Amino acid sequence: MKQRSLVVFGLVAILVEYTLTMINFQGLITELEVWKLHHQTLKVNRGQNTFQGNSYKPKYAPARISSFGGVAVGTAGEALSIRCVVGGAPPPAKRWLRAGAILHPRPPFYMDGDALVIKGLELFHADNYTCVAENPHGSDSVTWRMIVLKPPAPPTLALLEARPRDLQLELRPPPRVPGHALPKGYTLHWRLAAPEGEWRVQPATPGPVTLTGLRCGSPYRAYCSAGGAPGAELAMRTSGGPPSAPPDTRWIRTNATHAKFDTSVWSDGSCGPVGLHLKWAGADITGARDVPVGGEVILGGLMPGSRYRIAARASNEAGSTKEVYEFTTTLLEGGFAEEVDAPFPATAGELAILLALCAALSLAALTILTILVRRKSNECAQHSAVLTELNVYGMATAWQINGKIACQRFFVDAAPSPSPYHIRCSTY
Repeated sequence: MKQRSLVVFGLVAILVEYTLTMINFQGLITELEVWKLHHQTLKVNRGQNTFQGNSYKPKYAPARISSFGGVAVGTAGEALSIRCVVGGAPPPAKRWLRAGAILHPRPPFYMDGDALVIKGLELFHADNYTCVAENPHGSDSVTWRMIVLKPPAPPTLALLEARPRDLQLELRPPPRVPGHALPKGYTLHWRLAAPEGEWRVQPATPGPVTLTGLRCGSPYRAYCSAGGAPGAELAMRTSGGPPSAPPDTRWIRTNATHAKFDTSVWSDGSCGPVGLHLKWAGADITGARDVPVGGEVILGGLMPGSRYRIAARASNEAGSTKEVYEFTTTLLEGGFAEEVDAPFPATAGELAILLALCAALSLAALTILTILVRRKSNECAQHSAVLTELNVYGMATAWQINGKIACQRFFVDAAPSPSPYHIRCSTY
């Protein structure tokens, strides 16, 4: 009886131990299933189809956040986003907290899918931001500590060399300042100062920077930025300048009726070609003309002993220079200050009139010369005829002939007697 009781007790103990073992095993199985569901939910929210080829899907899974919190650093004036990816079955609800208080999506806070975006960061936006996910089977939360840095300090610009068509600058990065963000890149802004031009923008790197294709002798302004406040503007100027005028009237020489201008004394200011415009007035004469630079031009048709005033305006791409000069023509009795042998630049109409006048004068002179030659020939023929009729003797006839005909001189040739004297008359 006693042995039977021991056997029964042993069987009961074995049964109890087996039951306890199975209970523990089921608990482990349950925990394993919960872990697998959580892992699969995270993968689904990452875009992976864990259940592809497997029709089994969990009926429930606690809310979980797959994103990691920590420290988020932004720069004032820029935008910053923090991403919170959640998963669970059923899909959990998500909300944001700032310093433990509910954060409502109103400017400058915006929701962009899984991310919270803050546009136009300010220093006071630095705080703790928490993402909370909840569903009926659980909840999860992740917190970020946001730090907002001041914008990078602006770099400085220095002028290294100025040339007629380009400027060489040096971009110097700012020193590191605590609490300021590091520069991500540099931008150079420059424009023509006068006349005021549009700002031009180009990327730049620390070191020498060259601006090319500029206007000669012109002012420019430039500054540089590194994503924050702009740096100080640098005023600079390309080399060269407007034309330089002669200091006095030594470039003007005159005689009684003409004035000669030596335009080669006008300097181009190292800025290329010069255009020269002259405007004169005096003695009831006025006029204006664009003249070439680099040689001599002559103004004619002036009155002797008269005062004239001439305004000269020389220009190039750097600007213009205006000067006014006075000169006086000489008197006819005083002779010429200098012989002038070239006309002032004229129009095509003026040249045509001048050529026609010269042709008319030449034709008139030729006509007069022809008339004089014919007249002399007729006189000589008449004299010869008289002398032929008068075959007289003696010197008296010569005097008589001298008295009747206008001979400048005559000759008496002696012939053997009783032949008469032969008188030969010459007009010169």
